[in-house]
Amino acid sequence: AALPAPGFAQTTSRYPDRAIQHDIPMTDMIRRAFAAGTRDSTGRPGRNYWQLWTDYAIDARFDPATGLVTGHEHVVLQNDGPNEMHSITLRLDQNLFAPNVPRAEEVTDITDGMQVTALRVDGQPVALNPGAPARGRGGRGGRGGAAPPVELAAFNLSQTVATITLPAPVPAHGSVALDADWHFTVPKVVAPTRGIRMGAWGDTLYQVGQWYPRVTVFDDLRDGGWDTDPYLGPSEFYNNFGHFDVKLDLPAGWLVGATGILQNPQDVLTAAERERLTQALTADSTVRILSPDEFGPGRATAAGDRLVWHFVADTAADVAWATSDQFVWDGAHAVIPGSGKNVPINIMYLPGHTAQYADAGP
Repeated sequence: AALPAPGFAQTTSRYPDRAIQHDIPMTDMIRRAFAAGTRDSTGRPGRNYWQLWTDYAIDARFDPATGLVTGHEHVVLQNDGPNEMHSITLRLDQNLFAPNVPRAEEVTDITDGMQVTALRVDGQPVALNPGAPARGRGGRGGRGGAAPPVELAAFNLSQTVATITLPAPVPAHGSVALDADWHFTVPKVVAPTRGIRMGAWGDTLYQVGQWYPRVTVFDDLRDGGWDTDPYLGPSEFYNNFGHFDVKLDLPAGWLVGATGILQNPQDVLTAAERERLTQALTADSTVRILSPDEFGPGRATAAGDRLVWHFVADTAADVAWATSDQFVWDGAHAVIPGSGKNVPINIMYLPGHTAQYADAGP
């Protein structure tokens, strides 16, 4: 052992052991949730837990020549919580590709973002970006003056999170209906950059996610209820559960895969495709629903000029879709143990990717 340096006294005293905090610090939002009984310390919902429920009806049209998606949605928000809802917060994720929007990583295409052209709340038109909103719930008048009335207006529609102020709050256990008209150009992406799940690969494959004005989460954790964090690209998010009724208008020959169950196969698929889909629910191996030599209207899809694909998803957190005029389509099924139910499995991919998907079936 090294000897102590000359001139320094050797000591045997020790500092006292540092106290260790054994409890886990809680954030203010968790404290509020515990106090309200909406969460408990096990991580399970508490006795007073609740969720916002949303019912969407979306009609959209896609033009492959321009990459333009044009849509209308009607969504009913059911406020199942005990608090009034003084505003509505929307996610406009396609604005990630607009200029002058905060991003945490590079994007490979700059578009005009999501253009919201009309909003209505319970049938009443919403003023779009009228100016800075008044402070607080309804703002404040001059010193000692009365607060001005709250305007039915939408703010920050050029950002990834927008707010609609409500003159009359949605009461606890009440509901409100929101209508929106919007459009955007599907951004071009280059693998493996951000946007693969929400962009165009050349002019023959479009993967369209995060594509409609989406109501953000309204829950028991936040002061004011709404999740207002912006979408920056690499960060994830969470959504409300709800019911989705989606209709997609596309040119014939463009095959569509989407969240949910196809409601009108007789209108958009050929008789041969429908027969093969039936076989895929019972066959012991993968069934080829659409081959590379069957592209085009009347072969890849039903004949005609344009077709409307109707999908329904219940108790889902989100919906997305993909379309191509060169999809190969394989079908199979999985059996839920103990239920006897067959769950269909559909895989759509470009012909050049056949090897990658060879083992994707049962």
